[in-house]
Amino acid sequence: MELEKLKKLHNITCEMLGAILSGKKVLRIIGLDKVEGWSKFLSTISLETEPELWGKKENMDKGEYGYVIIEKDKLLAKIKENRDKHRDIFKKALSGWEGRVVKELQRAVKDALSGKEFRTYFSLPQPVDHTPEYDAIIEQIEWTEDKTIDLDIGKFNQLIRDDWGWIKDFLDNASSYMVKV
Repeated sequence: MELEKLKKLHNITCEMLGAILSGKKVLRIIGLDKVEGWSKFLSTISLETEPELWGKKENMDKGEYGYVIIEKDKLLAKIKENRDKHRDIFKKALSGWEGRVVKELQRAVKDALSGKEFRTYFSLPQPVDHTPEYDAIIEQIEWTEDKTIDLDIGKFNQLIRDDWGWIKDFLDNASSYMVKV
């Protein structure tokens, strides 16, 4: 087990040195982890080139370091599909939210008119529509003259897998107003 970890560390170190000697600039090493209680090995590594070189095909190898090249039309179709799903969930959640707000207000009015204690504040967060974020990216991609688009792993997760920074909060909120999301 220890021998395998040492081999892994040796191979990673050789890869880093090879990258540096071949002219690639290594700015950071990400993923320094403690293994079995003490810092010995790198369990994950990512070599990052200079940020101003990101996205240029001549400065990255296809598939290397988490990059992928996708056909523009295929990417647009997927983003539009994700946008349409998002919009559908939003509309259903908004309808459910409006129904809940009306119900709470009617209950408050009924209680007020009958002399009962009533609430004047309701904690019902309104669903947020992120469709403009999809539309902005779609417009940006439509304006490019490139036939292919280079995506790093973060953009791939966002645009293809529909994994945005806000997605969990959006789905949690939407599901509170919908029977099924």
